[in-house]
Order: sequence, then C-alpha cells, then structure tokens
Amino acid sequence: MRSVTAVAEAMLRSWRREMIRALGDSVGAYRAVVVTLLLAAAGWVYLAVSTRKAVGADELHRAGLHELLLALTLNLTLATAALGAVGLILLIPNESAFGTLLATAPMRAVQRRLALDLPAMLLTLGLAGSMSAPFLWLSIQGAPGPAEVTAVVASWLAVALGGMLVAASVFRLLVSLTVRLVGIHRPLAQAVGALAMFGLVGYQCVANQASTDDPTAARWLLRALTHASLAAPAGALAIAFSVVLLAALVWWATSSLVDRHPAGDRSRLIGLRTARVGRRPRSLTLLELLQATRHPGNVALIFVLIGAAIAVAVVEPVRDVLFWPAGGLLIFAMLGLVPLSSYGATWTHHWIYRAATASRGRWVGPKWAATAILWLVVFGAISAALLATPGWDPGLVLGATPPMVATFATTMLVGLVIPVGEEQPLSSVAAVVLATTVGLAVSMAFNELAASNVLPIVVVVLVMGGGILLYRRLARWRERDLVF
Repeated sequence: MRSVTAVAEAMLRSWRREMIRALGDSVGAYRAVVVTLLLAAAGWVYLAVSTRKAVGADELHRAGLHELLLALTLNLTLATAALGAVGLILLIPNESAFGTLLATAPMRAVQRRLALDLPAMLLTLGLAGSMSAPFLWLSIQGAPGPAEVTAVVASWLAVALGGMLVAASVFRLLVSLTVRLVGIHRPLAQAVGALAMFGLVGYQCVANQASTDDPTAARWLLRALTHASLAAPAGALAIAFSVVLLAALVWWATSSLVDRHPAGDRSRLIGLRTARVGRRPRSLTLLELLQATRHPGNVALIFVLIGAAIAVAVVEPVRDVLFWPAGGLLIFAMLGLVPLSSYGATWTHHWIYRAATASRGRWVGPKWAATAILWLVVFGAISAALLATPGWDPGLVLGATPPMVATFATTMLVGLVIPVGEEQPLSSVAAVVLATTVGLAVSMAFNELAASNVLPIVVVVLVMGGGILLYRRLARWRERDLVF
C-alpha cells in the first residue's frame, strides 16, 4: 500500500506542476486559481444549502421524518458520486506519460490502477461531500445517539465509495466493450457510455425516491441502510462494510479485465476515425474548426449533448427524470462547456499563425469564430431534437438565450486562463468547476436583471464585447513567451 500512496502522491505532484506550466509557470497564478476554486466550492455548498431548503429537507427535520431525510441524503450522495466518477474518467486521458512510466514499475496491475485512480477518487469524494454535506449534517442532527450518528456517517461513506467504484467500473467496461464490439473511436464510445450511465443513474435516483415498489438493487440497499442506521446501528455498519467490499471487488475484477485486455481504437465505421485533411484549409477559421472537432473532449461532450436531446425526445421516462419541460434547459446549460477547451485543444499549434501571418495574436478572431460556429451547430441540433418533443416550450430557450450567450464569453475566458490539458485532469477539473460556477453566477445575474428595466440584449453586447477585448489582452499575457 505504501507504493500505491507514493505513486498517487507523485501523480498529484506532477498534475500540480503541469497545471503551473499551463498557467505560464506562475506559482502566484496557481495559488490564485486554488483560492478561486475554494471560493467556488463554498459557493456550491451554499447552492446545496439552498437546494436543501427548496426540496423541504428542513421541514422534514423539524417534523421528525429523519428516515426520509436520510434517504434523500443517501440518494443525492449516490448521484453525485456516480456522476462525478464518470465525469472525471472523461477528463482523464486513457494513456499518459505517467501511466506508461508505471508500466515498467514492479507493481501488480491492480496496484497500478489503484495508484492512477486514487487522486481521481479523492476528487470524486470531495465533490460528493460538498454537495451532500448540508443534507448529511441535518441527518446527523436527527440521529438519536452516538451509535446512530456513527451508522449514518458510515452509510454515507459506503454509498459514496460504492457508487463511485461501481459507476467507474461499469463505465470503463461499457467503453471497452463498445470499442471492441462495435469498433468505434474511443471518444465516441465514451460518449455512448456516458449517456448510458447518466440514464442509469437518473433512473436509479428517481426509483429510489418513488413511492411505488421497484426491485432495483440500489433502492433495496439504500432502504436497508436508511432503516438500519436509525433503528439497528450495528446492522447498518455490517451492511455498509458489505457494500464497500462488494464495490471494491467489482472495481478489482473490472480493472483487471480492462487493463489486461485493452481495446484499441479500431474504428470500422465511416467518418468516425479522425480524418486527414486532403487539401489546404480555406481559412484560419476552418483550421480552428477542424482542430476543435477533433479534440476528444469536444467529441465526447457534443455527442453526449445531442444524444441526451434525442433521448429526451424519444424516451418518455427520461423526461420524467428531468421534470419536463423546465428540466430540458439543463441540456442547454451544459452547452456552455463547449467553448472551454477551445484554447487548450490548439495552443501548442499557435506557432503556425506566427509562421503564416507574422502576427502573434492572429489566432484570436478565427478561434472565436470557429467556436461560435461549433456552438451554434450543437445549439441547432439540440433545438431541433427538442422541438419534436411533446410538451416542449420554445419560449424557455428564447428566455435563456441571453445568459447562454454571455456564458459563452465567460467560458472562453476561463478556458484561456486555465487551459484544458490532455496529460492531466487537474486543470480540466479546475476549468470545469470554475466555468460552471461563473455560468451559474451569470444566470443568476440575468434573473435579477429580469426584474429591472435593463434590456438583456444590451448586457449581452457589453459582455461579448468586453469579453473579446479582455481575451485579446489575456492572450498577449498567455503567449508572451511562446516558443513551440
């Protein structure tokens, strides 16, 4: 175990150094980003507290319905841990220089996988903890004694660990089988697996909170843990230990199978393998667009968004999960992440602009144009799918368009300050968290503006214009010492 922790510590250190390099070799900028992320985490805790009040958890606590409150807490923990694990796997590269170096180390395959996954596991647990902490605190207050408090905490930890390990295992197995059996490119396989996992987790969470009987294993386990934590603490501890042990065995078996028989990217479907350009690009905008559409993160995100819109249009239970039609705006909210990798995907190729145009910042305009084109194409595809969906109100999109356009500008800025890296997920996680927090703040600001006499279009023009100007200034700082 000492070798595993040593490798995980070295991996975290390499992530930190890579992120400092992405920030222009500035330790001060890295510290500023860390402070900003801590403030963002505090904001998410505040959001969780607001959500707790919105769903009536405080009333459940005052009414003495502690078992129902604990069930809500464990259900939220399961969702955040499972979806967080899938999201981090999407951000972590399938192969890295660090993993290649470990392949020659005297370690077992499972130990190597644990060492590589341990930092991501800690990040996932932190995410689950920040979102469910307010609910967990109320559940602890509702426990009648120390034994019940211990059982509640153990149940929460078991659900977080179990959901994280099982979700990561199932997702990796789905991706491996899709690549091996269907023969599509890995980013597309990850998108298919992510869609399946999001649907599965959403179905489980809705089934867990439903009043009707449902034979799902997750619901049975959560009910057993919820009841035993307040009625039989010793039994809850035994169930929690069994859940963690079973999840660890599933993770061990899946990791051994996937790592021992890795599936290569053997695309047999036309157009799914990255195409080579057979002619010179007509413009720099086309060059940026081609590079953006070939980035694995963009490929996965775009297919997840369009696939989710199609699933909503075709499958009625999915609409029930999203509290249709208002929940359909969540898909458009995720569209705000499309510009995030616009800089990180291509920044090592910007020497081309210096060689071709003799201008250091010539890439800024084409990059904004190409990212806007990609954003509009995905926006149009999602809108077309939702227009064919029963009960959809197009007025919801019209009202949400101004904050979405403003979020586009802020996300472009976040992606420039914290480039999304392919070698390590730390900068990607930081960029996603910061961009999501800023996007939420922009949406809240536009909600406040709705009560005033300020026209949203005026604010959008100011934000876009100011964003482009600030982007140009930051681009000069970002590439002041560009030598590659």
